Amino acid sequence: MIIPNVFIFLQTVLRIWDCLFYEGSKILFRVALTLINHNQTLIQQARSLPDVVQIFKQITQGPFVNDCHTFLQVREKQ
Repeated sequence: MIIPNVFIFLQTVLRIWDCLFYEGSKILFRVALTLINHNQTLIQQARSLPDVVQIFKQITQGPFVNDCHTFLQVREKQ
């Protein structure tokens, strides 16, 4: 089903927006660093720029990103 997946992703996006309004634009940088840090080994395996772009498209999906509470707790610890 697509709807539950969209809802879970939407929950994460709305939580990030909430943090954006509360903390300011620095949250966007922290979110990006969290995604890169969590997927560092996958990014290092890329052999070309198109591979890196494809990996960045993939890292915005999955259980790590969909669970907004865990995702933001990891971000706060860094």
